Amino acid sequence: MPRDVAGIAVVVSALLLFGFAYRQFRRERDLSALLLIAGAGFLLRAFTAGDLFLHSWDERYHALVAKNLAHHPWLPTLYEHPLLTYDFRSWGHNHIWLHKQPLTLWLMALSMKCLGFNEIALRLPSVLLSTLAIGFTYHIGRDIGGRRVGLLAAFLHAIHGLLIELPSGRVPTDHISTVFIVMVEAGILVVFRSREWNPWTSALAIGSVTGLAALAQSPASLVILVVWIPFLRARSSRFRLEHSGTVLVAVLAAAWVYVPWQVYIGRAFPEEAAWEALYNVRHLTEVLEGHGGGPLYYVTRIPEYFGEISYLPLGWFFYTLVRQKRDPSRIALALWFLAPLVFFSLAASKGVRYVMITAPAVFMMVSLFWWHVRDRWLTARRWRFAGILVLVLLVGLPARFCIERVKPIGGPQWHAEWAQSFRKMGREFQGTRAVVFNTRRPIELMFYSSLVAYPQIPTEAEIGICRQQGYGVLLLDDGDLPKRITAHPNVVVLPRHSTP
Repeated sequence: MPRDVAGIAVVVSALLLFGFAYRQFRRERDLSALLLIAGAGFLLRAFTAGDLFLHSWDERYHALVAKNLAHHPWLPTLYEHPLLTYDFRSWGHNHIWLHKQPLTLWLMALSMKCLGFNEIALRLPSVLLSTLAIGFTYHIGRDIGGRRVGLLAAFLHAIHGLLIELPSGRVPTDHISTVFIVMVEAGILVVFRSREWNPWTSALAIGSVTGLAALAQSPASLVILVVWIPFLRARSSRFRLEHSGTVLVAVLAAAWVYVPWQVYIGRAFPEEAAWEALYNVRHLTEVLEGHGGGPLYYVTRIPEYFGEISYLPLGWFFYTLVRQKRDPSRIALALWFLAPLVFFSLAASKGVRYVMITAPAVFMMVSLFWWHVRDRWLTARRWRFAGILVLVLLVGLPARFCIERVKPIGGPQWHAEWAQSFRKMGREFQGTRAVVFNTRRPIELMFYSSLVAYPQIPTEAEIGICRQQGYGVLLLDDGDLPKRITAHPNVVVLPRHSTP
């Protein structure tokens, strides 16, 4: 099916599902409404993730490491067989790859181990978890503002353009950020649901999920414990010894999940682990890889990702938070939004994906405001037109952002010629110990085949090194190769038109 036709079909199907969900909402069938909303969200995510080729940043690296982890889960490698010398500090060219935490990579590896080494299996865990998070948003939103707040927040989550695009692999940090966002929200859902639990059970559950979230990307998952604070204080006006004990248990539970991997890699790969730990800390004080920005970097981008009038519901929420009775649930929601925003705003290196863990909190604030306008403004004649306009824009602008990101018409085609060529090459050279030089996509070629690949034209010394290790040398012809290489007796030249 042509991609544009499929795109139109997906958008129409999603609209129908949202329409049926609204009908179920009116009949107070919340579970049915939520399942329909989640189904529409899944369609949008599955369609966007349907590209049958790897995306450049950062999916190709995550894909190759996950493929290798499928064969040895405790040995994360990029170049499985590094024939030539490499700098262990260069995360895009090294052997032992510790640039990201392992949880997401393990999920991707398990999926490919079960379903085959292809793009669909690679992205499936992210698509499913991203869809599951729509339900998390509903349940937290319902606890904060009732069923209608939860369902509208779930709808906003389902159509959010960036949260749809991340599990597709199109944008940086792709599956890593997706799983991290979902795990943080899962931890916050546990916080909300554990208010009536035994304090020690709550601490163990909250701490364990915090550790898993940290194992997905970073210790920024500690925002879960920050969100827990208002509920602890609500139990007593004073922060008693019992509360200190439960917090300590939660921290220890998080450490029990997160720390063993850090200890393991520190002992097994000391140089790489030390370098990556230092590199992560440097994000706080240095602008790395050109990702800089001022202290208002994230604040000024809120309208870009949540709609041009998103400042209005956020301002209203914090105004009412100060003016009205201090509800622990709303204080927790405020901390969920503010803690990551402030922390990452103070860091030197910037990236919008860092603060996307706050996105569900924004959906709930917008939903609370939407229903406030619906209940108050539309009943007053003087505010009726303004109210209708605000209601339409609060939903319409995110919907436009969704279409822009999904690209149902005019987006990338399903297939890429170079990926098809690499798959063919993988079949032709299956079981062959060979290294390919002069390819513009060495990481992708190693994912689609068992070959080793490098981008440069080899020197005679590099050819000799490969031959000594029992590897044949293949060279992709770009029409401008030196004769000393093409005439080399140990080099096989392949035409570029068939193998990019």
